[in-house]
Order: sequence, then structure tokens, then C-alpha cells
Amino acid sequence: ANIRYEIAAQAEDGAWDPNWNWGGTFPDAWDEARRKWRGILTLERLRVLRTSTASLLEANAQTHCPRTNTGTDIPCPQHPTSAPTPPGKNDSGPPVSSRPESPTRTPPPASFAPTATASCNSTPGTSQKDLKKARDQDHIFVFFHRPIYTLKEENALHQLFVEYGVSAVIYGHFHHHNSRERDGIPYIKTVSAAHIMHPPLPDEAGSFHHLLLVTVRDQSFRIAVLKADSVLPIGTVSPEDNQDLYSLQQHFFSARELPFSSLKRRGDDYEVILRVNNPSSQDLTAFFEWQLPNERWAVDPLKSRRVSLPAGTKDLAVEFTLHRKFPHLPEAFPSCLAKTLYLTSDGDVAQFEHVFKIVADPVANPTQ
Repeated sequence: ANIRYEIAAQAEDGAWDPNWNWGGTFPDAWDEARRKWRGILTLERLRVLRTSTASLLEANAQTHCPRTNTGTDIPCPQHPTSAPTPPGKNDSGPPVSSRPESPTRTPPPASFAPTATASCNSTPGTSQKDLKKARDQDHIFVFFHRPIYTLKEENALHQLFVEYGVSAVIYGHFHHHNSRERDGIPYIKTVSAAHIMHPPLPDEAGSFHHLLLVTVRDQSFRIAVLKADSVLPIGTVSPEDNQDLYSLQQHFFSARELPFSSLKRRGDDYEVILRVNNPSSQDLTAFFEWQLPNERWAVDPLKSRRVSLPAGTKDLAVEFTLHRKFPHLPEAFPSCLAKTLYLTSDGDVAQFEHVFKIVADPVANPTQ
């Protein structure tokens, strides 16, 4: 593969575009097809670049190694005369890449900038030691497990990152994605390939499997979000949308199910009170519709019900009445589907669903 050509063809967001199109026909379908092909081509090019670059570096090392070519004992970074000294006991800092000084070694065809990674401690003093070791590198990427905004030393750490010219800060812990920028430094929360611990949400909530693609070229770098079928730019998911949609998914219903025996009964009628919350920062409208398992059940109101939920709503009572004339215990129970629409920071509308269930009473354990 021609590495220089592939690097030159890489788009600004770090992805590769298909070199064909459908000539303007079926534009909506082409947009979707192009997005998926970008993901396929990007993964393919990254594999080619990784394999080709490794092969070229190995061949270059063998070709320009004085020991290999002459049989003399000229010092060579690829074949040291003695084993490298292991790191000291207190040397807990991250590895910092460096370029060996060798007048006979030619650089690889592609241009790679010296880069350092630092797994920083939440204590500014410890983090400063790590950053000092990496200060001479063109790029410094800092990694945390927990988001920096959950740490009491957030502001002090941020000032260190500004002082030492940190390129980006990446962290996880919460299994969803968002990104923000502060004083020119991207702060990126990534789920990577971890398990999504909650029901699926719209992509605007950042709840999707992905990897981060970091492309470094000389003094510049780019970060893109790689999904299975697309490449997304950093900034696709805002922290505000991420927090709002995640909170809505977790806390829309105060209780997501009630046992059948807890319903207040009047003859053949059963009173159901749903307790609803809106923990988001914007006013919402919710639509409630009951799903009845068979003709033995009826509900009032019969059609979908619309309810306004101002921002910050807590435990709003939404009442329904279920009807059932049969005397024996139900073999199946109704559930209620609530749909909400959320306007994202970039003007898109995210729709997602919440389910409330009537469930059978738990069976008591037999006496031992």
C-alpha cells in the first residue's frame, strides 16, 4: 500500500471517504450508505497503515543497522550491546516515546510526531511529576479512569494541563460518551467497547459502542469517534444532552412497576397512578399509551394521553383506570408506554421510550 497516498487521502475528521458516489440519485439513501462505507474504509485503512508501517520500520532497522551490515560493534539502537536498565523502583510514570539519535538511520516514509501518554493521579503534585517527564514531547494525552469533573482538584489539574500544553484529556467510568472543550483542551468521556449498562438510548445520549481514533501529524492532531457503521466528529454528543437524556432514562418513572395487589380497587376498576419526573433542563411533553394483553382488559382514558412536564418536574401524578370484569387472577397484565421528545443542543430531535409495568405478585417462599 502507498502510505503517503493513504495519509493524504485521510479526511479532516480522521476518516476515509469512499472514492465513488451515486451521481446524485437517491440522496437520502446515499447519505446513509456513505456514512457506513466511511466506517468500513476507515477500519480497513487503519489496518493497512498499521501493518505497512510496522513492516517498513522493521525493514528500515535491518537495512540501516551498522551491526547487521558490517558486523562491527558500532552502537545501534536496534541491537544494544547490553540489556536496557529496568526502570527504578519509584519510577511509576508513564512511558514516554523518544527518537533515538543515530546518524545512519533514515526516518520512516510517514511523519510521526513524538507523543507521550500520562495516566495522571487525582493529586496535582503527582500529576505534575508525570507531566514534567513528557514536557518535551509534541503531544501529551492524559488518561483518567473517572471524569475530571468528579474530582475535587478539577481546577488545579486543569491549570496544570494548560501550563504543560496537554493535547487532550480522556476518561471513562460512566458507560456513555460526550466531549467538551475548556481553554482549548478537549475533555472526552468514552465508553470504548465496555458494556452498556442501561437500555438503549438515542445516539444523542452518547449511549453507543465506539472507539476513539486519534490521528497525530507533526504539530497537529485530530480525534474522531468510530462506531461500527460510521465515523463521527468529536463534539457529536454534548455534555448537556448526555446528562439530560441519561437522567431521563434512569429517573423518568419514580417506580417502573407495581404489583397487581397494590392497585386500589373499586368493583371492576383498578386505579393506577404513575409518578413521573423530568430531571432534564428543558420542558418536555410525554405521550402515554397503554398496551393491553387481551380483550379482558380496558383502560380509561382509552386513547393516548398527552402530559406536559416542565423542567425539574418531580413525582407528577398521572392517573388511569383499568377495567377488568373477570373474577379470577389475570394471566397477563397491562403495561404503559411513555414517549418523550427531546431537542438536542444541535437542533436534532431525540425520541425515546419508557415502559411502566403491572406485574404479578411475588410468590411467597414455602415455609422451611
